[in-house]
Amino acid sequence: MNKIILIAQVVFGIALNSIGQSDTLFIKPWVNGHAVYLLPPGKLQVNDVWTSSDSIYYPPVPAFRKFDFNLKETYLPLYVYQGKLVYYDPCDGIFESAWVFNDSALVHLYYDGPEGSPIAAMEYANATEIQFRILQFNYEEIEKSIEYYLTVKSMNKEKGIYLFTFEDPYDAESKYSFPVVERCKLHLFHTLVCDCLADKHTEFQWEVEPFIPDLFK
Repeated sequence: MNKIILIAQVVFGIALNSIGQSDTLFIKPWVNGHAVYLLPPGKLQVNDVWTSSDSIYYPPVPAFRKFDFNLKETYLPLYVYQGKLVYYDPCDGIFESAWVFNDSALVHLYYDGPEGSPIAAMEYANATEIQFRILQFNYEEIEKSIEYYLTVKSMNKEKGIYLFTFEDPYDAESKYSFPVVERCKLHLFHTLVCDCLADKHTEFQWEVEPFIPDLFK
């Protein structure tokens, strides 16, 4: 009997110790097969859906040009949560998103497959910033294709953080920006996970927080 009690105490002690060392912060605990938690850097197991620009395929575009620039990576979106830049891992794969560049297009990766937007021109480039003129290509009616500007600004080279800014050249108010991180540097950031065994359409909603310069340090 004493041995049984001793074994139980050891097992209980190990369990408590493992809980005490847990570095996963539950925002919403498991309820009805749904939970939200914050993983520390390096703990996220990323799906194989993210591929490199070397192997990406997109629908063929006639007479597109080739450009030389140093943005050969997969870029994932970052969000601000409780004053920190984090990666959000959605419950449903249809909300996953990423971007890659090749020498002629910006390719959007999402649940329904890659979608390429040809690069019409490089407007300017310097040590920290590149601006492209991107063609939102209409494959069925080419004359209805539209152009927009994409500015890619390096915010922190060591952490692989960039700022993507999209703007309509004909509407100064139609402009929005968001931070992204190189796929190879994702392990440096916390991950906010929305984990669902059911109700896959239920995503975690939090108050929108602005991204300020201090976040990129």
